[in-house]
Formats: sequence, structure tokens, C-alpha cells
Amino acid sequence: MTQIALMLLALAPTAGVAQTTAAQTTAAQTPQEEPTTVLPDVEVTAARRGVALGGQEPIVSYDSAQIQAFGATNIGELVTLLEAQTRSARGGSPVFLVNGRRISGFREIRGIPPEAIDRFDVLPEETALSYGYSANQRVVNIVLKADFKSLTASVNVSRPEQGGRTTTASENNVLRIAGADRWSLDINGTTANTLFETERNIDRSETAGGDSELANAYRTLLPKTAQASVAGTYKHDLNDKVGMTLSGSLDDSTSFSYLGLPGVSLNVPGTSPFSPSGADAVLFRYLNLPGALTRETDTRTAELGTVFDGYVGDWRWTATGGYTRVETDTSTGRGVNSDALQAAVTAGDLSVNPFGDLEGRVTERARDTANSVAQTATAELVLNGRPYELPAGDITSTFKVGAGYQSLDSESLRSGVAVDRSQSRNSGSVQANFDLPITNVERGILPRIGDLSANLNLAYQELSDFGGVSSVGAGLNWSPVERLSLSANYSDEGKAPTVQQLNDPTVSTPNTPVFDFRNNQTVEITQITGGDPNLKAEDRRILKLGMNWQPLSAQHFRLNLAYTRTEADDEIS
Repeated sequence: MTQIALMLLALAPTAGVAQTTAAQTTAAQTPQEEPTTVLPDVEVTAARRGVALGGQEPIVSYDSAQIQAFGATNIGELVTLLEAQTRSARGGSPVFLVNGRRISGFREIRGIPPEAIDRFDVLPEETALSYGYSANQRVVNIVLKADFKSLTASVNVSRPEQGGRTTTASENNVLRIAGADRWSLDINGTTANTLFETERNIDRSETAGGDSELANAYRTLLPKTAQASVAGTYKHDLNDKVGMTLSGSLDDSTSFSYLGLPGVSLNVPGTSPFSPSGADAVLFRYLNLPGALTRETDTRTAELGTVFDGYVGDWRWTATGGYTRVETDTSTGRGVNSDALQAAVTAGDLSVNPFGDLEGRVTERARDTANSVAQTATAELVLNGRPYELPAGDITSTFKVGAGYQSLDSESLRSGVAVDRSQSRNSGSVQANFDLPITNVERGILPRIGDLSANLNLAYQELSDFGGVSSVGAGLNWSPVERLSLSANYSDEGKAPTVQQLNDPTVSTPNTPVFDFRNNQTVEITQITGGDPNLKAEDRRILKLGMNWQPLSAQHFRLNLAYTRTEADDEIS
């Protein structure tokens, strides 16, 4: 009994130590709860890169993945594919911006591959006013990636299933984008061979007369063409406030077309041994001299452009300058002179058979020629800023002043009669645009109405050879709820005829088919085109109503509706 008790007493302290150690270990393994601190919400707001001025929501916007899905090889092809979205309600071509800034011209970006585009926004016509343009063009704002370089080369060969014309085009581009700097070089060439009317089963024998096969021979439906061009652009920010862009291009294009075989009308006397009936007769026949009725055109174009933009305080300024020279040479065949042939037939020359080979008996008439040299120089300064603040927001204003010089020197020789014309034009223009906010939901200014703003724009242009023309416009933009915007705009626009419309050289095109609506038949005429010095200024009154609605915020689906009513006086076609 005694031994067992001692053993229990000896073991008891050991067990107590073990229990204490286990308790300390458990306490050490259990983490202590730290106090929880609740921080306030932090909201980070960042503006989208390259947003256009004016505050208008895009009619449609494409991201980089959507752009590449179109399969275009350059911006020129992409714009062609999106023509329905980019053209205005009046059919005008769009104004192009890069990263929300004006550019020197479309040639600056035409060859850029779609892979370099981060976003492609199409904005309504009212946005053009914020950049000093008139409100008859939509605005395409192309936001490029911040860092990109590429070398692209493409060759396209196309031919219709029915044959007859093959077109070959080569487009090559080098592009480098490094932040605010960008440079590119484009070298392009295109050729296409002639497509004749006979290759599309067009029959002119009923209207042209004579032998049906010869009447349809050597008539061009599409001319033979060739074009070569080179263009380059360099953009660089001079400092943190001023940017510079220089661009230039050279282009040479030629075309050659056949206007049919020349025809002659011969009076065959009844005394001639070749008279089929022994009586006087009139013989009309074609001669196999296709070179006597041809049209050759060669156009050479040179362009230079500059853009400087920056900030003066809170005002954004853009200065642009450009020079364009276009020289065109046109040569048109006038057929053959058959006076000597007719004299031989009348004299009864037995060596001259009016039904035989007559190509060596006639001479080609002197060709009609035309040469024109058109030169244009422009300079513009645009200021955009917010001079005043209203309860509903800032007034946004845009002011533009511009000056220009145009000249057109033309020489034409038609049927041996020479005509020289020379006309020049100096122009000056001013334009102002104001956007006035009326109500604003975020600021609590009549929030039940929604966001409502008004627009007023004025423009005047003075032309040295024509006088002054003016334009005035006003509009309302209303967004009663999110994702829905309504607009109403009215403008009265004056437009002077161009120097080319007043002074282009006279060009005659023989054997031109024209449909006579009175007699319900197609006839051939000699078409005369050229300038008209008696043209008046065109006046247009335009009412436009529009709606832009995105029914579902999570879906890339927009509904755009536009109604345009145009009344024109003295319209220039």
C-alpha cells in the first residue's frame, strides 16, 4: 500500500507541469483578433484618351478588336467599308481627327494599318463646329495606340468573272509611333487595263448606224489607268504644350480610253461606177483607225501640309497651312478629215472605191488639247476655349480665322480655236461657334428636364473675284435620360462656286451616249464640259432632326435616326 501511494505522489507533479505546458502552447497557437478599420470609398475618375472636343456622344464607336474584324489592310479601306456610318446626312465626306486633334489631311493617315488603332469614333456633324469646320460633315476621331511600329506590304489583283479588266494594286507602309511622336511613309501603285463595251455586250448599232460590228468596236467602258504615289508624315511635340506635324505627297495618274472608230459620210454620185443603184447615194461607213478617236489624260498632284497646335492658358489653338498644285493635260482625238476622199469620189476616180480600203485615203484631224494648272494655298487659326461659366456649365466657344489663295490657268485648243483663261482668287474667312448649356442633371439645374444645351454658329467669307457669302446656324441638343439624345439644327448656308467651276478649260468628248427622255431613245452627242463664269452663289436652307439611342447599356447596340430637309437656290451640280 505504501509503495503505490508514493508512486502516485511522484507522478502528480509531472502531470501538472504537462497540463500547464499544453495550455501555454494552445494559447500561443490561437491568433489574437486585430481591430478592423473601415476606409471610405475611393473613386478614381480618368478621362478617355484622345476624346474629341464638343461634348457630343459618338454615333458609333469601335474598339481595336472590332476594327480588326473588318479585315481592312489600312485606314483608307476601313473608311470605305464604314462609308454608311461616316458620311453625313447630306452625303459629305467626314472630317478626320487623330487623338482628338486636327490633321493636315487624309493622306496623313490613309496608309496606317488598323492594328495601330485603339479606338474609332464617329461623331455627329455638330462636332465639326468645335474644330472650325462647317456642320455639314461628320467627324471621325481615330485614337492611335501609344506605342506601335509596323512594316506592311500588300498586293491585290482583282478580275471580274466575265473577264475583260484586271486591276493590280500595291500598297506599302512604314509606321512608327512612340508616344507623342509619329512618322510614316506610303508608297503605292495601281494599274488597270481597258474594259471595252463589247466585253459587256453593249450594242450601239441602232444609235450609231453603219456596220454593227464596227459600230461597237473600240468603245471604252472603263479606261486603261495607272497611278503612282508617295506620301510621308512626321509628327513631333516641340515641348509639353506645342505639337508639330509635317506632311507631303506626290501623285501621278494617267488614263487612256477609246471613243470608237471614226466614221465618214460620203456622197456617191449616180455616175460613179461604184454606185450600187446608179443613183446618187449617201454612204456612211467606219474606218479601222482606232487611234483617231482616243482620250489621254495625265494628272500630276503635289501637296504639302503643316499643323501646329498647343495651349495658351486654358485656350487650345491650332494653326494649319497647306499648298496644293494640280496640273492636268488632256488630249482628245477628233476623227479624220475626209475632204480629199470625197473629192476623189465625186471626181469618179476609179482608184478610190468608197466600199474598199479607205484608211490610207484620209488624214487624222488635229487633236483637241487642254492644259490646266490649279494652285491652292490656305492658312487657318482656330481657338477653342471656355470663356464664361453658367449655372449649368461652361460656355464652349470656337473661333476661326482663315486666308487663302487660289489660281487656275487653263489653255484649250478645240477645233483649231485656242482659248486661254486665267483666274485667281484671294479669300478671307471668319467663323464663330458657341455651345451654351441650359440645364444640367449633375449640377442640379432643372434636373427633371435632363441635359439641354443650345448651339449658335456664324460664318462669313469674302472672295476677291466673287464677293461675300455668309452662313448662320442654330441648334438644340437634349438628353432627357441616359443613353438617349435628341437634336434639332437649322442652318442657312451660302456657298460660292469654286475657281474650277468658273474657269475649267473646255473639253469635248465625241460619241458620248445620252438618253433622250423626250423621244425615249439613246443618242450619241459630242459632250462639252468646262467652267461657267456666270455661275451664282448657292444658297441652302437645311433642317436636321436626329436621335441617338442605346437601349441596353451592356450591349453595343445603338439606334441612330436622322431626318434632313434641304432647300437650295442656284444649286451648283
